[in-house]
Amino acid sequence: MPDADVHVGAIDDAWETLTRDRTTWRRELAMLAAAEPVLRALLPFWSLNDLRFSRSTTWPYDQDLPLLRRLASGAVFALYPDSRAPVESPQCSPTLEREVAAVAYGITAIDARASRLPAAVDGRTWPAGTLPPHQACLLAEFRRNPPASDVAIALFEAASGVRLPDEYLRFMRGANGGEGAIGRAHAQLWTIEDLLQFNVACGANEFCPEVFVFGSDGGGEAYAFDRRTAPWSVVLVPFIFDLAAAVPLGATFDAFLETIYGRGAFDDHLST
Repeated sequence: MPDADVHVGAIDDAWETLTRDRTTWRRELAMLAAAEPVLRALLPFWSLNDLRFSRSTTWPYDQDLPLLRRLASGAVFALYPDSRAPVESPQCSPTLEREVAAVAYGITAIDARASRLPAAVDGRTWPAGTLPPHQACLLAEFRRNPPASDVAIALFEAASGVRLPDEYLRFMRGANGGEGAIGRAHAQLWTIEDLLQFNVACGANEFCPEVFVFGSDGGGEAYAFDRRTAPWSVVLVPFIFDLAAAVPLGATFDAFLETIYGRGAFDDHLST
């Protein structure tokens, strides 16, 4: 039998075994995962309560791909391999379908070495008040605030005259800022209600109008949009606003999330 046939046969056999598992939640999760073409083309295997995926059908299996982790509470989250336990809250209530889709998105990004991911693939969109899967996967450990309302966003734009980037607004409509770990980084992302007054209070409006600050690393560095680029890129800049010391963090808000997460999947876009 040709090697390609052996590879496909091993994948088919693994999926057949997992979708017949006697444990109900394992069987149901495997069946949902098998319905995703990106995942169905990979070898699935269990590691404790993690449903993992591998391109290789022989040991050692790949350990670098996004995975599905079931917590003691029964909730299932899409995670990258080095993530700690995700944060559960009323604002972060995953559905199996969305988490399975998030893993498929993440694997697609790794294979394509993509710096951006769309909010919808194959015509699928994500409900109001939720994050797109690729953002949710990167923000699994981040303590999110409830979503920002369209009214709050409109009031900000009317008061400030600032039109925020679409990817950032997509994030705010799923989580109105928050605080916590994003991979290897710490982030304090401000609410839509605080954006204008905090930019005034920190001096950005007066002393550095080239940037618009939307959060910080919890120390002396600001996460800010660089208004000199089109579209606005994201930089890490000291709160003394020395632009010569600014560090590029991504051409877009999504690229910024990927960069500070610090995964190997996005090595091509890391600045450090």
